[in-house]
Amino acid sequence: MEQYEINRKPAQGSILRGLIGALLGAILGGVLWGVIGILTQQVFIVAGLGLGFLVAGGYTLFKGREGAAKIVIVALCVILAVVLGEGLYNVGMIEQEFRAMPQYVREYLQEEGYNVASMSEETLQMFNSMLIPSRDEFYLDYLHNADWQSNAVTNLGQALLFAALGAVGVIISLGKKNKETPETEEVTVASRTPVEFNRIDDDSTSA
Repeated sequence: MEQYEINRKPAQGSILRGLIGALLGAILGGVLWGVIGILTQQVFIVAGLGLGFLVAGGYTLFKGREGAAKIVIVALCVILAVVLGEGLYNVGMIEQEFRAMPQYVREYLQEEGYNVASMSEETLQMFNSMLIPSRDEFYLDYLHNADWQSNAVTNLGQALLFAALGAVGVIISLGKKNKETPETEEVTVASRTPVEFNRIDDDSTSA
């Protein structure tokens, strides 16, 4: 009697572990994205490529399961990294503006005819306390400013576009790799003849 056994190959890796790794890669990439933005005031396509490698690398490092889930998780985490990076960039730029306020106060006083060079530090501090809002008030004024909101949305859209252009190659390569190594059933044949090999899906047996 010929016997055929069909064993499903167990899926390798864990989606949850892969997700954790991808999120860590997204956090690291988002921080780097924000820092580069603050230092250069620019967005680079190569930064998007770097995000793709960091997120995909984190997924792989934590032994995430290969397949369509990897592609979806990597794509979503790249988007998350860009949103995080742009958020850090915005906070950094607002903080720079806040820390520059004492200099703006000096320039304002000079325009008003004050001799700033002869003022004592206590006098300057008095003007600063009168003219500079608290950090919380300064941030809220920025966040509620319609022009700033419009610019922030535009910058985010541009950042997502550049990240997509940079990371698309990484995501496409993941799709190709998934096609090359599909999760299929492993077929083990206990005993067979050439004719019966084509009947592997047939439940019947022959004596």
